Amino acid sequence: MVAREIASSLDSINDDFEINSDDLTDEGMTLVRLAYDKWLGRIDRGMDVRNVKLFEKALTQIRPV
Repeated sequence: MVAREIASSLDSINDDFEINSDDLTDEGMTLVRLAYDKWLGRIDRGMDVRNVKLFEKALTQIRPV
């Protein structure tokens, strides 16, 4: 999903951290397009940022069982 290592550790992820489209594979970009805005909207309404169910659901759309 990522084209290269984007963070060396969780400690390196701060308010200035960003992921660019060049950092993602085609599959990663598709996942972001399907889930990221919905995930942000739910975060704004109080959902825990660690809840990745929207990404999991989108991933099953990309990679059907």
